Amino acid sequence: SCGTSAKGTQQFALLCLGELGRMGANLTSFPQITDILPQALSHGENTIAEAASFALGGVASGNMPSYLPLLLSHVKSAQSEPKKLYQLLKALNQVITTAAVGTTGGGVSMPGAQQQEVLQLLLECKSGGEDECTGVIADCLGHLALLNAGAVIPALKEQLTAEDEASRTVAVAALRHALVARHQQQQQVAAITTTTTDGTTTMVDAVGGIDAELPQHIGDFLATMGDEDRHVRKAAVGVLSTAVLMQPQLVAQHL
Repeated sequence: SCGTSAKGTQQFALLCLGELGRMGANLTSFPQITDILPQALSHGENTIAEAASFALGGVASGNMPSYLPLLLSHVKSAQSEPKKLYQLLKALNQVITTAAVGTTGGGVSMPGAQQQEVLQLLLECKSGGEDECTGVIADCLGHLALLNAGAVIPALKEQLTAEDEASRTVAVAALRHALVARHQQQQQVAAITTTTTDGTTTMVDAVGGIDAELPQHIGDFLATMGDEDRHVRKAAVGVLSTAVLMQPQLVAQHL
């Protein structure tokens, strides 16, 4: 039908826009983007909203100075709209993941001031009881730990004593995401090959901080297996099983 065709065209256009942004195309000469993408996130068709999320994440990833502030402002204002917040958080996670890869692959990076702003926003973010939002918040924090473990992991540790069980659950789940993300980075892009003057090659790990922070703090996260809330306990078991599989040296002394 005409309606179906129009929706398909809109979805395709949004996906293309996201790819262009992700590849670094300069889209600032199209100011209407800043209105179109946030509006599309609230579209009644889930496929359109998903495509808009991808587009906003791609555009912000490729040009953080211009579009990341826009994304963060909409995350702040969507706290009472769980469905829209979910799409915005997915877009933000795309930006954080891109920046984390950029630290090892020579690509885009996120300035320290913006890392702190994102960290504070995520810690204050309310999921509205939506498990999907909670999961994306934890994923965002886990990937953010790759960028600034010295700030993120101690901040997560502070959340372990929060009165709100949702905050404790997010904090513990975030550490599991950090373990997974770090393992994937080690397998894929965490080492950069450099050639010295004598022709030899050296593998340089460009992700700083997280490997030093994890051994110091993982015990506190494992201790939440004794938390009174079952969701927190479940998340802690997830940390343990993930660490045993991916970085067993971190938990050997705690078993």
